Amino acid sequence: MRVCFINIQKFGVIPDIFEYCHHLSLAGIDCIYVGLGDRQEEFLHSNGTSVIHLKGTWLLRAGKGQENRPLAKQIIEQVKDFAPDIIHIFHFRGCYLLPRLGRKILPYARWICDVRTAHIRGSMRWLKDRITKFEAQYFDRILTITATINHSLRPSIRKIDVIPLGASYERFNPPEAYNIRKAVRAEYGIPEGAPVVLYAGAVTKSRRLDRMLEAFNIVGRRRDDICFIVVGGTTRDPESKGQVERLMDISERLCLNHRIIFTGRVPFEEVVKYYVASDIGLSYVPLDRKYQHQPPTKLIEYMMCGYLIAVATGTKASLELAKDSMNVIVCDDTPSSVAEGIQRAVHLLKDDKARRDMINRAQQALTPLHYSKIIGERLLPFYQGLLFR
Repeated sequence: MRVCFINIQKFGVIPDIFEYCHHLSLAGIDCIYVGLGDRQEEFLHSNGTSVIHLKGTWLLRAGKGQENRPLAKQIIEQVKDFAPDIIHIFHFRGCYLLPRLGRKILPYARWICDVRTAHIRGSMRWLKDRITKFEAQYFDRILTITATINHSLRPSIRKIDVIPLGASYERFNPPEAYNIRKAVRAEYGIPEGAPVVLYAGAVTKSRRLDRMLEAFNIVGRRRDDICFIVVGGTTRDPESKGQVERLMDISERLCLNHRIIFTGRVPFEEVVKYYVASDIGLSYVPLDRKYQHQPPTKLIEYMMCGYLIAVATGTKASLELAKDSMNVIVCDDTPSSVAEGIQRAVHLLKDDKARRDMINRAQQALTPLHYSKIIGERLLPFYQGLLFR
């Protein structure tokens, strides 16, 4: 079986595609990834995936089909040489052009549209969901990661399946974790006994991360040894760059700049070093309606990592996994509540048995969500059923 993944990001930006390619390669499946970047390049990634980045920018506004058509043809030309059995596209606006233009060139391939978000906010959300639903009908099958997204795409001519979000136990628990932890802490001058709180995720205005910094400030006033690591943000995106600079200004005003490390965006295969170097993973998501059903990617990763106590704001999606004081410490999105959650986690660090028990319960809760199980027991049978129906 030969599987081609397509998205408009560079390889590694979307963790799910990275893990799919990694585990499928381990199972002996040939994988190729075609994405877009600021330059043309081809290389074989260390996880066995052949990667092609085309130079170009996909216009994401509806109605830009004609402008995107030449780039869509370039993508199809690259895919054609690989002769895939499965073409798995992680949905982006206008992606319907690819099966529409590619079916005659690749008549035996099966096309999958993988929808990972629903439009929950804004007065036009119903229209955006209708456009997504319309685009998905050009594919042979539709995949989603939650029942909520599944519901937003109905009624549908094409069958919709759910394959949940997961995380790799092996990736977040590397055998050399102890040495990695020591090296990262030494690099940043963090004492071995100092508690470290990690936030890894989007750095955007809608996340309201100034509240998170206020929580850090409350905790920092109570403990002078605690440190914070913020992973995320990129200089390539003006909004993200501006938000990182704003957070750095706030941290300086709060006199936190000496204890907060801003790493910027870190490639997915390298980010684990910050997980094992930390003690507490903060899944901070505002409790706004638009975030209630957002898949809790980072919470799952924190819960999978054997070094982290997870602290999470209680969105509906998070509470499907998080049980307060059992496997996760749950809080509201106010600075005082987040600070209290971090303080509870710091207190647990003093009791190694209690800390270990919480981490073990978190990992046990995620047993069905190991990517090795999801891919072996859900994704591969899905592919096979599509090919041999």
